[in-house]
Amino acid sequence: MMPFYIMTISLGTGAGVGTNALVSRRFGEKNIAATNKVCGQIFPISLFFGLIFIFAALCFPTQILTVCGATSDIMDYAVVYLTIVGCGLPFLVFSIIATNLLRGSGESVRPMLFSLSGTVVNMILDPLLIFGVGPFPELGFPGAAIASVISYVTAAGITLYYIVGRKSVYRMQARDLIPDFRIIKEIFRVGLPSIVVELMESIIFSVFNHILAGFGSLALAAGGLMIRAVDFAFMPIFGAAQGLLPVVGYCFGAGLWPRLWRAVKLASGGIAIFLGIATIILEIFCPAFIGIFTQDPELNGMAVKALRIVIATLVIVGPTMLAITTFKVCPRLRPPWYYH
Repeated sequence: MMPFYIMTISLGTGAGVGTNALVSRRFGEKNIAATNKVCGQIFPISLFFGLIFIFAALCFPTQILTVCGATSDIMDYAVVYLTIVGCGLPFLVFSIIATNLLRGSGESVRPMLFSLSGTVVNMILDPLLIFGVGPFPELGFPGAAIASVISYVTAAGITLYYIVGRKSVYRMQARDLIPDFRIIKEIFRVGLPSIVVELMESIIFSVFNHILAGFGSLALAAGGLMIRAVDFAFMPIFGAAQGLLPVVGYCFGAGLWPRLWRAVKLASGGIAIFLGIATIILEIFCPAFIGIFTQDPELNGMAVKALRIVIATLVIVGPTMLAITTFKVCPRLRPPWYYH
């Protein structure tokens, strides 16, 4: 179900990027009322897409999993997992958009902690619900799905309390919750490139899984391990992009062009150096890293070869992602020499 999950993430990320860019611009323009209006729009957006994903997961699980490349020997298990996890997708979408909203106001630590809270809950509940530790029932693989849903609800609930409880800079009123299609259109105008990129990734993973399935379950498992490992390697890139986005948006709204380009150059140079060092370390210790996930020597060997090829491009991907982030937020931005 990885491609379907990526599609869910893509819509949440796209809406989040658009929200982040829009509020950071409004802060740069000193238009606080407009930021509160944008804040209110994340609720109807999350509800709309969340209900679509629930409907799809509950009504068409077999069709979705077939498109995603699931084989017949795992279909029954995958259907149970997808229908359970599908019930938590509205909370996942809201959490992604809301943490981006907070980053747009200049906060970085709290959104990270809110997201980590869900991850920690998932890590704790997984073994308890799968193996039935102590008072917890032994549920097997459905326990992992239930743990994921609880983690989504936890992260969304904490973030919601922080925003609605007036702990953040936002001060919404009831009228801000009414869908404003002009603002929603602007959010998705900025976020559309992120959605397209993520959706293309979902399509690629679907094709990738179908191809790997032809080589057997072991190849499919190796591909899944490689993807999981690459997710760890991409975290610094996503973190740098999320940190750069509100800075670029604020500078764009305030007309601080030299400062904007200085931030882009520093972030791009820093992430390139970091990823260069990380690539060397990962190439050397790749077998040990994959060994965390599996002890099967044949599976380990296949996954290591795939991972070493993919991570070789990280040093190029990092600065490219930051450049894409910059132009998504500032589509009419002129080159740096124009401002000198």
